[in-house]
Amino acid sequence: MRRRRVRSLRLFSYAASAGVLVYVVSQLHPRALAASVAQLAWQWLLVAVALGAFSIALQSFRWWYLLRSGGVGYPSVLQASFLGSLANQLLPLRPGEIIRGVVVSRRNGAPLAEVLSTQLVERITDGVAMAALIVLALHDLRLPRIVGVAQMAFAAGVGALVLLAGLLAWRERQLHARLEAWAPSEGWKPKVRTVLLAASTGLQALRDWRRVAVSFTVALAMMTIQVAILWLALRSYHVPLGPGQAAALLAIISAGTLVPSTPGNVGSWQFFSVLGLGAMGVDGTLAAGFSVVAFAALSLGAIVGGLVALAASPFSFAELRRGRFAPERPASLVEPEG
Repeated sequence: MRRRRVRSLRLFSYAASAGVLVYVVSQLHPRALAASVAQLAWQWLLVAVALGAFSIALQSFRWWYLLRSGGVGYPSVLQASFLGSLANQLLPLRPGEIIRGVVVSRRNGAPLAEVLSTQLVERITDGVAMAALIVLALHDLRLPRIVGVAQMAFAAGVGALVLLAGLLAWRERQLHARLEAWAPSEGWKPKVRTVLLAASTGLQALRDWRRVAVSFTVALAMMTIQVAILWLALRSYHVPLGPGQAAALLAIISAGTLVPSTPGNVGSWQFFSVLGLGAMGVDGTLAAGFSVVAFAALSLGAIVGGLVALAASPFSFAELRRGRFAPERPASLVEPEG
């Protein structure tokens, strides 16, 4: 039953993405596309690809800092991040977040719940930073209704995460004490206790203002880099927009691709890119060409980086797809508060 639901969700996402991709392709003119590619300023696109790799490295540093690792080094976290990025590009429903957590957990023998809880801290600070960008960049831009709906959904999701974070930060110490005092001995309860204790240990970062501040600062830096990447891609394709408009376009694409769908969000990325550029007065043919060329170049950069990480790892792509890895050694990643 579960496999059937996942398959149905995957087929629906594929059908929806195929539909919007057909719309984007219908806006393309082969001769205009060929002329634009011939005039492409590759140097700016290469800088954008390099910044994409740097963004992953910066995200990895933040994650490593949140983990407060005792047995895992930064190279291991960096490798897991690139593998997660590769999975997002090649597998549907954006499983990279889970996969990078599983990789770190299995390679170090740490509880998966403990690792994933630190990723929740990342997602909360990323969501707050992106919500701020959406408000600041899109407040005076007239957008189609579908973008407004996506904005509301994004804001609702971020609000729910912030409320959850506040509740967990407020009650984490009491929850951890109760879990330690709880000593079940039958059935599935001991396993549940172990998972909850691990998650509680990881969530201690929510009560550490330094870790939260670092996470939010890096989130702002990463968002700035993403704006720069998009602006450089626009410049390479000779789309006459500035950094502020690139920020607005990033906000539109991020809100529009919030729901995981096809590998790399192909289809929805192009659709919301064309939609955003159209709202800024860019010709439909030029916007469609940009959405295809920029997506291909930026995705290829992430795929190459991920393949390098995969080649240097003890895992195969089949293991990434299944999410099953052999543990290498035990470790505790997050230093509990004394």
